[in-house]
Amino acid sequence: MAEPQDSESSPNANLRSLSLASAIRLAVREAGGIVIRLVGVVVVTKLIGPAQYGIYSGCAVFVALLAVMSQQGVEAYLVTRATEPRDDEYHDAITFLLITSITSVLVGLAGSFIVEAIMGDRSFLMPFRILLISVPINILWAPAQAKIERAFRFRRMAFLEIAGDLVLYGVAMPLAFLGAGAWSLVAGFIAWQAFLLVGSYWLAHLTPRLRWTRQGIGSIFTYTASYSASMGVANALSLVSPIVIGAHLGAAAVGVVALAQRLVETVSFVVRATWRLSMAAIGRVQNEPERLRNGVEEGMALQALFLGPIYGGLAVVSSYLVLHAWGPKWGAAVDLIPYLTLTALLGTVFLIPIAMLRAKGKGGAIFLTQSLQFVLTLGAASLLVPHLGITGFGIACLCGLLGYIPLDIGARRIVPYTYAAVVPWLAVFAPVLIFQDIPLVYRPFLFIPLLISFVVPHTRHLLRDYALEVVRALGLWTPESVS
Repeated sequence: MAEPQDSESSPNANLRSLSLASAIRLAVREAGGIVIRLVGVVVVTKLIGPAQYGIYSGCAVFVALLAVMSQQGVEAYLVTRATEPRDDEYHDAITFLLITSITSVLVGLAGSFIVEAIMGDRSFLMPFRILLISVPINILWAPAQAKIERAFRFRRMAFLEIAGDLVLYGVAMPLAFLGAGAWSLVAGFIAWQAFLLVGSYWLAHLTPRLRWTRQGIGSIFTYTASYSASMGVANALSLVSPIVIGAHLGAAAVGVVALAQRLVETVSFVVRATWRLSMAAIGRVQNEPERLRNGVEEGMALQALFLGPIYGGLAVVSSYLVLHAWGPKWGAAVDLIPYLTLTALLGTVFLIPIAMLRAKGKGGAIFLTQSLQFVLTLGAASLLVPHLGITGFGIACLCGLLGYIPLDIGARRIVPYTYAAVVPWLAVFAPVLIFQDIPLVYRPFLFIPLLISFVVPHTRHLLRDYALEVVRALGLWTPESVS
């Protein structure tokens, strides 16, 4: 029997129901991976310490940038196609990715020897060179993932990713206990990506083959040229920490920043769910302006509504969590978390317009935005970190949000959406994010906007509607159950 799809797939399906129901199902399943990730991060980082974790993190962000540049948006190209790609088009994509990934590995390897000749420091370089092995493994599973996501079969992907987390930390934790330091995470990362590669093709029922046609490769390249540039710049933001923090504060500080970023990313499972779904769902209604406008406005509001409580909860417990789970030497991460959660909450609102621009093939505004973000964040960090330390990096992340201005202008030219639905939720949750920076006596006042919001009838009715959608998505209630 074929697996049922995770959500309604009719072209006339309401975008809210399609996105919300699938997002809830996927988010609930991804939530199971949070426990694995948190336990894994706590155990491994405590065993290897901030300096070794900083070495791994510094290498990993450079390798991740090479992986993004190698993938060049092939997954998005396949997911947002108006028609279902044929198997031979998936094979064209596989061939394209194999070529780009091998090229990136050679470029990265050559660059490492140049850096070694100039700096002579091998502490970062050897783990980096070994991690380069993961680049082809990392991106070659994108076509299979795209095939699964086009069918809205996110149940398969969620279980695969949870199993992948088990592989990652199942390899890394014993090695860390044996004293392997940064190498424990290097080995775990490669094993993790290899598992995802094999598992994704098995779940997609797709047999990888090499195929080269001028038309197929040309179509991929036409779409991915601007996409890869913008994604490369976006991921270059992750280089700011190892470059600026590493230069001024050392590897241990890089590790502390990486831990704070990892905590925020771990609790951001809703972002991963809604980003996948928004790419697929908006692709279905991209030629229906009114439905597209409604979908963008409501999608932004849902992002803030889902993520606000999650980030707020992390901000409230961050001090207790970090100091008790990791210890005082990781304490600076607490000072950084308010800035990172506020940046993430404000930035995630723009994921829906980005998905729309991707579906429309308008990558210029995205590239400009991400370029500005990188320049603003790097410039602010270079000025502030020497004087304010890790807190200066947090302020720099907030400065980078100004880069979203050209993206907003470009997206509004396609659909004239407004922020009327999302601003109230941002106003409600943003104060809670600075919980740790406020004296204890004033902290209860941060929750006043949240309490007021529940008094407003419109808010209560809206939350009731969303709650019913969630209950339906989880299969706990159907109209037939009360008839």
